[in-house]
Amino acid sequence: MEQRLTDQLNEWHEMDEHQRIIDLLLAIPEEKRDYEAISIMARAYNNSGLYEEALYQFDKIAEAGKQDSLWHYRVGFALYHLQRYEEAVQAFSISNQLEPGDQSTEY
Repeated sequence: MEQRLTDQLNEWHEMDEHQRIIDLLLAIPEEKRDYEAISIMARAYNNSGLYEEALYQFDKIAEAGKQDSLWHYRVGFALYHLQRYEEAVQAFSISNQLEPGDQSTEY
C-alpha cells in the first residue's frame, strides 16, 4: 500500500473516523488489497464494534499474520468483545510471546 494512503488512514484512525477507513478500503478491489490494507480495515471494523466482520477480515490474512504480534492482538481484541474469552487469551498470549512487554497486550 502506498505510504501516502497509509498515512491518511492512520490520521483517520486517530480522529476516530473508522467508517471512512472502511469505505475507502472497500472501494479498492478485494484482489488488490494487501496485508496492510486488510489489517487496517479489520482494525477499523474492531473500532466500530463490528467484531465478527473484523475476524472475517483477519481470517483472510491469517497465514501472513502468524508471526505478527499486532495481528494476534487485534484478533484477541475482537474475540474478547465477542465474549470468546478462552480464544482471546490464546491470541493475547501469542501476541505477548511475539512481542514481550507490549503495553496494550499486557493490559
